[in-house]
Amino acid sequence: MGFVKFDENGLLLDAAGNPVHMVGINYVASYICTNFWEDWRPEVIRKDLANIAKLGFTAVRIPMHWGYMEPEEGKYSNSFLKRFDQFLEMCRKYQLYVMPWFLVGVATRDYDVPFRNGRPFFKGEMMELAGRHLKHFIAPYKEEQQILFWDICDEPEWYSRHPGAQQLPYHREEMARWVKTMYDAIRSVDPNHLITLGFGHIATADYGMDIRDMADILDLMVVTAYPDGANEGLDTMRNNYTVPFHVKLNKRGKPVFTCEAPGHSSIAYSEEMIGRYFKTSLYSNLVNGSTGVLPWVYNDFKEEIWQDVPLEGYLVEPGFGIITVEGRLKPSGRELRDFAAFVKENDIGKYRPRKAEAAVLVPEGYYANIETTCKKIYTAYLLGKGCGIDVDFVWMTEDFVGYKLLLLPTTAGMRTSDWDKVRRFVETGGMIYHTYESGSQNGYFNRLFGVETETREADYGYRQMKVEQSWGGWKKGDVIPFTGKDRKYLLRVKAEQAEVLCTFEDGGPALLRNHYGAGTAYLATLPLDQGLMEIPYKEFLDTKSFAMLETMVAEAGIARVLQFDHPAIEVGTMENVCTGEGMVICINHDKNTINTKLNLGKSQIPDGWKLWDCDTEEILSNSQKEICFAPTEVHIYKIIHDN
Repeated sequence: MGFVKFDENGLLLDAAGNPVHMVGINYVASYICTNFWEDWRPEVIRKDLANIAKLGFTAVRIPMHWGYMEPEEGKYSNSFLKRFDQFLEMCRKYQLYVMPWFLVGVATRDYDVPFRNGRPFFKGEMMELAGRHLKHFIAPYKEEQQILFWDICDEPEWYSRHPGAQQLPYHREEMARWVKTMYDAIRSVDPNHLITLGFGHIATADYGMDIRDMADILDLMVVTAYPDGANEGLDTMRNNYTVPFHVKLNKRGKPVFTCEAPGHSSIAYSEEMIGRYFKTSLYSNLVNGSTGVLPWVYNDFKEEIWQDVPLEGYLVEPGFGIITVEGRLKPSGRELRDFAAFVKENDIGKYRPRKAEAAVLVPEGYYANIETTCKKIYTAYLLGKGCGIDVDFVWMTEDFVGYKLLLLPTTAGMRTSDWDKVRRFVETGGMIYHTYESGSQNGYFNRLFGVETETREADYGYRQMKVEQSWGGWKKGDVIPFTGKDRKYLLRVKAEQAEVLCTFEDGGPALLRNHYGAGTAYLATLPLDQGLMEIPYKEFLDTKSFAMLETMVAEAGIARVLQFDHPAIEVGTMENVCTGEGMVICINHDKNTINTKLNLGKSQIPDGWKLWDCDTEEILSNSQKEICFAPTEVHIYKIIHDN
């Protein structure tokens, strides 16, 4: 008997031990939002599951309602177990894995526990009751092969909306203790299945739950993420990188699985836009390291319940489905179906992303200053992706080994020892790029960047810098405009050992490069990338920050099989751990057609191997090639044996 697990390479293995990339969907019935256990219509559910399987999906994620399963404290529902057994039998028939999430919690509607009586959720009696509840319902299924993972809870942050509940942000140690208690309760009755917890936006919001604590406890990390679409549509790179960004930030030494993304409501956005968002997110989710994906949600809700709780108050929720209530497959559904077919045809479960050689440094003060730090970290990630490289996130407490380039866009909470660690990374051959942030000076600063700090000064409206010596694609005398905004301060420095690459209009150093030890330290004395998320999207694509970072990437010697000259093209390189073959997935993160040049980095392809264009079915030579990406189009190349 086998169970779904991860191997030493981080590949997800099914119950038979075969590598898989799981493609599925969250499921709640269209006739009720969202506790279909209390309004049990097995023929409707059976038909839905049959259709889900026909689309090529392999898993469903479902809510397990605490108040329905345990209507009175310590008194459990036997009828629920019968219905759950029936649901499992249906899924067994259609070869669908089941990922139950417990302690609901929230499932569109806020569900309080009927016997809580104002007691806090995450400590004391309620914590004991939750653990007992999990053990009671999970113990009978410890040998059930149809279970994918046990999901403790979905988005525990929304328990805070109930009267008498703890308020956000929760207490960090208390939440870690609660999660560990729930994990141990499940593990005490089930040694076989993997255990996780469905956090919502834990990577980008301070809910009092630290990613690192959770990764230390759980068997895998899962992602729930939605773009806010505040500045433009979902189908632009500033929004459709939301899911892969969360995948990367959650990857803290444990596998990552996307349990509720991508997804959005066709009441809030057009179906076509959501379809484009699905396509880019699905492929980018893959190349950034997720081992499976289950968007929210299978079906829209019927109009007859729109004015019932909770849809009466959740105005856009009826339109999240990938199919309509009439059964029409939306563009998002077609993209998910086609992605599932791609995964199966290419045996994607055997592939994993190639190790990144660049990373964004995440300082200790990330959560405490989340309103500013998250945006800066995300911007740095987008700039790296716009240069066609993979980008990791590494916390200051983690190892820098294996990285050639570290980006440091924010220094919130950094200590002297952290700066010494950065200094030693550069001294031993690494490259660092730091855009000045108020408060980043420290005892190692002048030595590392080869300057003498003079003073911090208000930014009085600097909008460009002049190139003082040939660098990258620029020559002396060229002018580089700034495209961000809302910069408050710059740092006045005098170059000592550092080279002044660019100056402000008044001659003050703007960009410096210092060769320190065996490595290189770049310093921008003004936060050049500040505000890039707020400017018009076209200006964002035209920002010179991409070209500047591209120069550093090339100088750092970061390996790239393929390069394009447009920032909206993502390049993800994956390796088949069984055969050694490679796959290069190139994604247009834009809703517009892009004509670009493809450059082949032949030196990154080992002798005896060739790069195969899956579209044209030809071998690529070591030369430039004009290529056209249709809106959100994906091009696939394979690194194959030359025989």
